Amino acid sequence: MIENKPALEVSDSEIDLSAMDIVLTEIMQSADTLWRNGESAQAIDTYKALLAEMPSYSDASYKLACIYLDAQDLVNAASFFEQAIQSKPTAAMYWDQYLHVLRLSGDEQVLQEAAFLRDQFLNSQGSPVEPEVSHEHVDLTISTEKNDSTQKEIMSPQVAVSKTVSSSEKYLSDLYHKGKFVEILKYTEKATKKNSGDSLAWRYSGLAFIGLQKLDDAEIHMLKAVELAPSDAIAQFNLALIFVAKKKYPAAELSYKSALATNPEMLEACNNLGNLLRALKKLDEAEFYFRKAIEIDRNFAVGYLNLAALLREKRRLSEAKYFAEEAVRLAPNLADSHNALGAILQLLGDSKSSLIHLERAIALRPDYVEALFNIGNIFFDQNEILLAQKYYERCIKIDPSLASAYRSLGNILHTLGGRQDQVESLYRKALSLDPSDSTAFSSLLFFLVESFKASPALVFEEHKNFSVRYEMPFIPFWPKHTNNKNHDRPLRVGFVSGDFFNHAVSSYIGSILKELSTKTQLNLFAYYNRDLEDEVTHQLKSNFVSWKSVHNYSDLELAQVIETDQIDILCDLSGHTTNNRLLTFARKPAPVQFSWIGYPGTTGLRAMDYYVTDRYLVPAGDAEKQFSEKIVRLPVCTPFEPYKNSPEISPLPALKNKSLQFGSFNRISKISDSVIYIWSEILNALPDSHMTIGGLPKNHHPEEMIAKFAAKGVVKERLTFLHRSNMEGFLKQLQTVDLCLDTFPYTGATTSMHGLWMGVPTLTLAGNSSFSREGQAILQHLQLEQFVAIDNDDLVHKAVFWSSNRNDLASIRSGLRQRVLQSDYLNPNKIAVAFEKALRVMWYQWCDGQPITSFNVDD
Repeated sequence: MIENKPALEVSDSEIDLSAMDIVLTEIMQSADTLWRNGESAQAIDTYKALLAEMPSYSDASYKLACIYLDAQDLVNAASFFEQAIQSKPTAAMYWDQYLHVLRLSGDEQVLQEAAFLRDQFLNSQGSPVEPEVSHEHVDLTISTEKNDSTQKEIMSPQVAVSKTVSSSEKYLSDLYHKGKFVEILKYTEKATKKNSGDSLAWRYSGLAFIGLQKLDDAEIHMLKAVELAPSDAIAQFNLALIFVAKKKYPAAELSYKSALATNPEMLEACNNLGNLLRALKKLDEAEFYFRKAIEIDRNFAVGYLNLAALLREKRRLSEAKYFAEEAVRLAPNLADSHNALGAILQLLGDSKSSLIHLERAIALRPDYVEALFNIGNIFFDQNEILLAQKYYERCIKIDPSLASAYRSLGNILHTLGGRQDQVESLYRKALSLDPSDSTAFSSLLFFLVESFKASPALVFEEHKNFSVRYEMPFIPFWPKHTNNKNHDRPLRVGFVSGDFFNHAVSSYIGSILKELSTKTQLNLFAYYNRDLEDEVTHQLKSNFVSWKSVHNYSDLELAQVIETDQIDILCDLSGHTTNNRLLTFARKPAPVQFSWIGYPGTTGLRAMDYYVTDRYLVPAGDAEKQFSEKIVRLPVCTPFEPYKNSPEISPLPALKNKSLQFGSFNRISKISDSVIYIWSEILNALPDSHMTIGGLPKNHHPEEMIAKFAAKGVVKERLTFLHRSNMEGFLKQLQTVDLCLDTFPYTGATTSMHGLWMGVPTLTLAGNSSFSREGQAILQHLQLEQFVAIDNDDLVHKAVFWSSNRNDLASIRSGLRQRVLQSDYLNPNKIAVAFEKALRVMWYQWCDGQPITSFNVDD
């Protein structure tokens, strides 16, 4: 009647919740789930635990009262309604339920006194009723085409009043559809003065106030209509719409259900209730109402669309695809149907079909930001970076408030080695628009690690800021773990990663997991945060007693799963890299938690107890002050697994060539202006030398980098640029290089190890942080300190030295593979033994209630 669009639309701009609100939301949702599942006792305990921390949290008091009311425990119901009212005396809904309890109790005197107090609070000084603010966070992104023809087929509840319509109702209906709201109010004011029990007049006056955007007045008048005619489904429906507009979501849910209790076939109520429940994360109940809407009208295209969106959220993608296809069949000109189907096909890995539907959505609605953003994501995943960039930029042009587009554009410019100030600006813009976007903050931190402008102290400070923003609200609600504190029992160890596929992290940890899986005192659990599986994934699975794909779990749901699995020690393998689950770790689902391998620095989290590394990456002393975690040192941080089909080491090219061939295969995001400056100094000091820069993203054109070298006196003829290759191609490229030059401050690690395996050492700078010390640490482990420079001048000096001592460089080259073979890097069993010892020390410290301390397991 007042809103004949079928989907509840709540934009991000309407939601402004603090981090504490998010915590409260999750605890409330947990209690709500218990209540819905019939576990009232546990729900009561959860609500009461919340109130113990925040006695003034009125929603918790209110829901406790509702549970007791359902159980006919009127004494406790009244008590908690009173507590809710004390916290928020201007909430009409609290008063109404309280008065209902008093009526049931039969105490007329108390009822009259309470009714008097209600009027005093709600009508004092003529102030409107304070809008009820729910802590149940709504984050709904599915929208529907506002002007699509299919929506016109949705019958307004007002029109479908009855087969017999009174003349006054017809008159008011005509006025409403003509937008003559003031005339409606004049008419209804007279009607209600003549007959205060005229529910129809109160209903239409409520609608008129909605039309005039006076929601407080609309609520008062529609409540009066419902009070006079509780079985008026239309009034209940419109009251629900008012509650949604005022963000009184629990009240809206109750009103929709009241409308359906009177008229179970009310399509609009089914659909809108489904959208509301989905927004409140009551997904199973939402699915019920969406399916009911489709049963009512098998041609209800938007119902199929909404059900598809819900099933997609529940990761039931095959079902979601079917209902999205039905939506497209029923409404081929509905842009949202094509966008929904395209997004689902993308998740199913059918990018080609996905693009067809997404492009159709844009043809129907050229400024459709969601579809444009989805296309950008497809191209980004396909490494079509420049194409993706165009779509993200187009999104921002259409909607300058779209935070995720700024983050994605920042990721692209970071990947392409764009100007550091511009990249940082994009990430900070995304965070200013959406402070709750922890992914954007992690992207910013990862960028700062690579930035030559950010000091280690600043980088650490920003990591701590991540904790303040996203972790601190959870700390008061960390679970009190009851794991069996037997020192020597088998441990349940969980590993959380988004990189259990053909990825550098898997190449490091695979051999250790194979060793650990044979240990009778360890039971390994995997929580894989990605839907990509390949041969590496299948190999890794065999090492775990339990494997769960958790990419579709919320941070809270994953934390609950980990708690249910009774994990003793939980390992983070991502840090602030892509697909991390740090907000799960922030909830402290396991008694002991540590970070390892995936990220070369602190997480910043207080919930992360340890950071596992080695003595060269994080030496004792000042280096430890850059971590919120305590430091655990293994013989080496990780093993190295060479490529099985590696070619043999080739002779030093410089023995045949007149010039020395330098190389770099690190990500170009690490190649800052400062790096180019030093590399140019080296090339200018050796005028006959050349340099190969590999690892460029697909379709990346290095003109900007060429110009920067030219500005330093290095002509493009001395530079060779190579795009990213497969491993076999990469190792062949290394055969053409005499000496690699490292990036800074974020040095190479995996690429440096592959270079050493192929006989090519990397000339690196000594660092002052864990992320700037990786190249140095590798060389120290292999006793190759002669390739570590203490400063920029020394780096140039060492490059000139090795150019003049090519026979020595050739000798080192020929023996490097054997040197790597004899090192701890190729001894996963030794690392696994040390790692198991480290786990046991961590466990002892927790069992005994000891302070968490750093320790070494070097032997």
